[in-house]
Amino acid sequence: LGDGTKTNRRTPVQVQGLSGVTVTAIAAGSYHSLALDSNRHVWAWGKNSSGQVGDGTKTNRLTPVHVKIKDLDGTLVPLSGVTAIAAGGFHSLALDDKNNVWVWGYNRYGQLGDGTKTNRLTPVQVKIKDIDGTLVPLSGVAAIAAGGFHSLALDSNSMALVWGRNNFGQLGDGTKTNRLTPTPVGISASALAGGWYHTLAINKDNGGVWSWGRNNNGQLGNGKTKGSLTPVQVDLSAKILAAGAGHSLALKDNGEVWTWGKNSSGQLGDGTTKRHSAPLKVMGEQAINDEKDVVLTAGGW
Repeated sequence: LGDGTKTNRRTPVQVQGLSGVTVTAIAAGSYHSLALDSNRHVWAWGKNSSGQVGDGTKTNRLTPVHVKIKDLDGTLVPLSGVTAIAAGGFHSLALDDKNNVWVWGYNRYGQLGDGTKTNRLTPVQVKIKDIDGTLVPLSGVAAIAAGGFHSLALDSNSMALVWGRNNFGQLGDGTKTNRLTPTPVGISASALAGGWYHTLAINKDNGGVWSWGRNNNGQLGNGKTKGSLTPVQVDLSAKILAAGAGHSLALKDNGEVWTWGKNSSGQLGDGTTKRHSAPLKVMGEQAINDEKDVVLTAGGW
């Protein structure tokens, strides 16, 4: 929670150590949190067992610290020029103003995308295989997202790129093979969202929702509970998506909010604890109508 304690809180408390800092974006992982400030620096706090805080240590942080990168002489300096952030289960991502992707934290399944399975305590660049098979920094990225143990990116041509764990087909490439570097899904998308073991996308051309990966609770939204190794269509169009561990959310152009998937704790918001394998409207038309301030996000379970 970043308030300097380990005390659980039943009501909101302010994060400490950011006095005078203007925060422009936030992201939450399983046990760590990220914030992006107006100077394009990244702050992180929480559990740091795999380096997901990105300060060069494995020390848990009770208040925010700067995410740091190794300078040419090996000293640690704040990561700068960041325009977007994303938090996975135990790893973190940042997109910079040169359209490069930086990653740090847990990497057992290749979710950092640097061609290794090595955990990183400070940010490293995502790499992609060149024509000759050599690894070069991934560039031209327009957006990023993170799942539990996999990562996602959209390039400047709206192609979806995925990497990391693939045990349920959450990478959508037709296999269950983990990927240590980005691989294309083969769809043109305008937005991506990652759940624990599933992935969502919005079709760039018509706004239709696609999904793939684990589906034991109907989180793919196609009316079934069988998983898919490749994208399947959801009978819904959307402008914003979010994915929890086993449930999904969508915001439509008209302000309606739709949900589907696991509902054992009422996470779908329909007043029941019954799961739904197809989208269910939980907030009516124009429920959200101030578009400039809309953020749709989902917690874990």
